[in-house]
Amino acid sequence: MKKLVCLFIIFIAYFANSQDFEPTQTKFNWGYGGNETYLSADSAYFKQDKFLRGWHWGASKKISHAVGVNQNDAHRTVTADKLDSNCHIILKPDEYTHGNEHRILNARAIQYEPTLTLNPNNPSELVIRQGDTTRPVFGFLNRRGRILTDSTDPNFNRLIIDSSSLVNQVILSEPWPSNQLSLALIGEKRIDSIMNTFLCKSLFFSINLRRAGSEMNNDTVLKIELPYTYLVDSTYVNQSNDTSHYKVSRNRNIQFWNLPSPAQYPNGTYELTNGRGCVRDTIPLNISDVRAIFITKQMLPPNNKDITISALFRCNGDISRNNHLLKDENADTLEIDSIKIKITYLGGGPLMIDWVRIETPHAKNFLSGKFDERFLKKDD
Repeated sequence: MKKLVCLFIIFIAYFANSQDFEPTQTKFNWGYGGNETYLSADSAYFKQDKFLRGWHWGASKKISHAVGVNQNDAHRTVTADKLDSNCHIILKPDEYTHGNEHRILNARAIQYEPTLTLNPNNPSELVIRQGDTTRPVFGFLNRRGRILTDSTDPNFNRLIIDSSSLVNQVILSEPWPSNQLSLALIGEKRIDSIMNTFLCKSLFFSINLRRAGSEMNNDTVLKIELPYTYLVDSTYVNQSNDTSHYKVSRNRNIQFWNLPSPAQYPNGTYELTNGRGCVRDTIPLNISDVRAIFITKQMLPPNNKDITISALFRCNGDISRNNHLLKDENADTLEIDSIKIKITYLGGGPLMIDWVRIETPHAKNFLSGKFDERFLKKDD
């Protein structure tokens, strides 16, 4: 009985401290002797001190030796008798892939960092924020709120919204870049489940945030809209005798398919494995033309606990219920060219926003740790 009580206390303590966390470096393991070290360019194990000559795939041991090959692309199941003795082996996991179609690593998403201050005149210029070990590269051109300079502060990587002057103000807009997501079809494989799960025909908007207070009520604290641009033929716009054709942009807000559950925390939420934090469920809509997400105070855990909140939308060309079709690399008429983000603060006390993301359903699962065990498992 005492053992059960101890296990229960450990279990509760684990989830009580469960927060979203930033990635940490993992040791590189190889061989049967339990060798392990950090993957680092400063380590002698990983320094390249000679030209590498090898095959992308295939080729036998005999020809590899004849032409002086010293690198081989191999699965982790490769045996030494298949390789020349001077070969360096590039190992790949069982799930290795080119990252296309329904492969496990085809996790299409773009994450925006609210604390990254981009150069509005040259947003592609690399900006390094001192003390930020996550090294973000995508951000917002417009933001309002506080950004801390002390990297030891627990809210260093969060945009802090704690001023009454920000009530009813847009605090984040103009994400950069906003036009990089596309269907990017490969070949003619247009299986609907793959298109929706992996290839951006369906997408989630996700935001990770926390609040400082403990009051639980249904007051709205954030309004989130996703303005998008799509192309139309100029003749549909001009309505004149001008018969010239060229593409022009029109603007509209994304129409959502699922919204986050409005239930009071902890109802409508669940905890991810491996300490990845708290997530709110989404619920399907039975009405159309819902073009904004409203986050209320009761949807957020009290007292600085992180939560990820998401909403699903579809870009399948059915604009009566969903949205225009997302472009395939280059936008054409009646295709979405860019998807932006507009977040308005409506009050209700201090908020801290960690990150904002647009992601496929598979990417959401991937980044939530659904496949952790497949990557962490070791061979006997």
